[in-house]
Amino acid sequence: DLIFKTAFQAPTPTWTLPQMLWLRNNEPRALKRTRHILFVKDYVRYLLTGEMACDSVEAQGTLFWDMRAGRWSDALCDLAGIPPAALPRIGRPTDLAGVITARAAADTGLRAGTPVILGASDSAVEDYAAGAVAPGQCVLKLATAGNVNVMTAKARPHRETLTYSHVVPGLWYTVTATNAAAVCQRWYRDTFCAPGTSYDAIDGEAAQAPPGSNGVFFHPYLQGERSPYWDANLRGSFTGLSMANTRGDIARALLEGVAFSLRDCYRTIEKMKLSVHEFLLIGGGAKSALWSDIVCDLFNAPVKCPACCDASFGSALLAGVGTGIFADEISAVKQCLRFDRELRPDPARAAFYNARFAHYRSIHDAMSGCYRGLAP
Repeated sequence: DLIFKTAFQAPTPTWTLPQMLWLRNNEPRALKRTRHILFVKDYVRYLLTGEMACDSVEAQGTLFWDMRAGRWSDALCDLAGIPPAALPRIGRPTDLAGVITARAAADTGLRAGTPVILGASDSAVEDYAAGAVAPGQCVLKLATAGNVNVMTAKARPHRETLTYSHVVPGLWYTVTATNAAAVCQRWYRDTFCAPGTSYDAIDGEAAQAPPGSNGVFFHPYLQGERSPYWDANLRGSFTGLSMANTRGDIARALLEGVAFSLRDCYRTIEKMKLSVHEFLLIGGGAKSALWSDIVCDLFNAPVKCPACCDASFGSALLAGVGTGIFADEISAVKQCLRFDRELRPDPARAAFYNARFAHYRSIHDAMSGCYRGLAP
């Protein structure tokens, strides 16, 4: 209760606090020698500027951050046995962190004195880059992992979600997430396809199969699962196979299974009664026209696909705000955002997938207990 009430997150191995707790219990000497704790991007920035700092959004992903007070929590740091002084100073994502040092200039070729902005975590800047800057916008992310992120006017902490402030001051977002999304297709390609097989070739095979993959279902629990089950014991599965099925059926079932998992995440958003009026689809998987159409039909709503929305684009916009090129965060994204395409659901396929989603969930419910005790 202390952790959730203070940090707005339920404790899981995702967070920094449990990882530091593991160090305290298993490698106490390493933790005792630790003087400074930095996150990966912040360490890279430290090498460039000589300044130790972190943004307020990244800090919220640690379980050390007091969401109401807006500072490191002494009580939560005590749980892991680390002094708050070991953690970096905190600023806004658009704050100046420092400038490129002479040494960093020599090492990288960047110009000495170039200002460096704090930035934020990948998910935060991706949502921002996609144009999700108002309450009710929902980002569907088909990347290595999958996300369903809903922008809100205030923090809406829930034990089955993640809660973060947005890079736009005063805005928040609620996160539900599946551990394995586009990485499932990479696993399928690397494990079952001939060397050199392209994703376009896999999509081509999948497109030959009908919606529903001739009865094959895929559950993408290759790394356990977060939303909505929070069950590390879950494992991936293909079910419904028969001698009549083809490689195309299996390839399409994989795409549908990941889309079903995103829709499963969205059930928590519905349970929380969060208002959603627009869907934005991002991530490497969104480059697949077939996969994008499946997601659109499953959510039975129009879906916009930004032309450029990766973390580097969002970070560049924040840098522009921090250095005065843009007036503020919202004007920056509105000046630069372009959309590649807008999808609309097919009513017949949407109804079909809605019925299939009920089967997808029933298969999870029937099989979830089978995996307990089997995971290595």
